[in-house]
Amino acid sequence: MSTVRVLMIVDHIGTNGTITHILSIVRSLRTKGVSAVIAGKIGSMHDRINEENIPYYVIDFPDLFTNEIQKYPGIMESLERIIQKEKITLIHGHQAYSSYLVSKFAQSNNIPYIYTVHGLYNTNDELMKMISQSDEVIAVSPYVYSHLNELSSKKPIFIPNGIDLNEFKLVSSKELREQLKIPMEAITIFYASRLEWKKAKICMMLLKSVMMLKRNVNMNIHIIIAGEGKREKQIKDMAVIINKKQPENIIHFVGQQTYLNEYFSLADCIIGTGRTALEGLACDKQVIAVGNKGYLGLVTEDNWEQARYSHFGDHTAPNPLTEPILMEDIKSQAEYHDSNKKTKSLRSLVLKDFNLEQTVNSLIKLYKKY
Repeated sequence: MSTVRVLMIVDHIGTNGTITHILSIVRSLRTKGVSAVIAGKIGSMHDRINEENIPYYVIDFPDLFTNEIQKYPGIMESLERIIQKEKITLIHGHQAYSSYLVSKFAQSNNIPYIYTVHGLYNTNDELMKMISQSDEVIAVSPYVYSHLNELSSKKPIFIPNGIDLNEFKLVSSKELREQLKIPMEAITIFYASRLEWKKAKICMMLLKSVMMLKRNVNMNIHIIIAGEGKREKQIKDMAVIINKKQPENIIHFVGQQTYLNEYFSLADCIIGTGRTALEGLACDKQVIAVGNKGYLGLVTEDNWEQARYSHFGDHTAPNPLTEPILMEDIKSQAEYHDSNKKTKSLRSLVLKDFNLEQTVNSLIKLYKKY
C-alpha cells in the first residue's frame, strides 16, 4: 500500500479548539509514519506550528461559503503546488469556508476528501452540500453523529477529539500567579475562547456574574481571560470598568495564548466547552461546561455521559445560560475551595473516552481506505 500523505485544510490558523486538535493529530500521525501538512490563512498559531516543524502553507481563503473555486484561480494554483510538492494522497477538511471550496477542487482532481464536523455551526443546507462533496464525514461528538445520521443517507463516522495527556497535565504555575499578582487564597476562574459570537456573550455574562458576586457576597475571586476576536475590545473595556471598582485588579486579560497548560494549572475552575473543557479536565481541574448551545454546569462522574454526548455544551445543552445559574455554580465552587475538600479528578475519563492514540489509529484506518 502506498504511503498516506495528508493535507489538512483550515480557514485560518487561529488559536481555537479545532487547531489544537489538528496539531495533536499531526504530531501523533508523524510518529506513526503518516505525513501531514496544514494549509489556511495566517493566524496566531503560526509561530507554534513553525516551532514544531510542521509544514504550513498560507492560502487566503474567502470569508464566505462557496464552491465556485473557478473564481479563485490563486487558490487552485496554491493547492496544485502543495499537492505536487508534498505528494498529497488525501485532503482532510476541518472548517466550512475553506473545506467547501477545497472539496470541489478535490472532486475535480480525483483526490479523496474527508471532512470533520467539529460542531453544528452551519445550516443543514450547508452541511448537506459538504456531505455530498466528501468521501467520508467524521463527527466529533455523539450528538453531531446523531444529527448527521438523520440528515443524510451517507453514514458518518464517529471519531472523538484526542487529548494529548503528555501535553495537558498539572504543572507548576507559581511564577504565573506571581506575575498576575493573584493571591494564593483567591479562587481563580479561567476562561479561554474566541471572543466573538456566543463565546463572547458567555465571557461577558461571566464578568457580570463576578461583579454581582463581589457586590453581594464579597467573594475573593479572580478571573483570567485568554482569547482574541471581534468583541475583544468590548470585553477589555468591561474588565477595566470592573477593575476600577476593586482595590486590586481581579480581571486579568492575557490576550491570545498558544500554550494554555500553565493557565489551566493555575485555575481552580475552568469555564469552557468542547476541547477547552477536556484540556482543563486533563489538568485535574473542575470544569463548568457552557458552550454555543447552552449550559451544562459542573462536569461530574454523574453527568459525564451527558457531557460527552453534548461535547460539553457546545453541540447541545439541557439549559440556557443565565447569570444567576452561572453565579450559583461559581459560588458553589468557591465554597468548595474554601473548605479545602479534594474533588475527584476526571482525568481518567478523559483518557478513556478521548484517547489521542485511539483517535489517531481510527484516522489512519480511515485514511488507508483510500
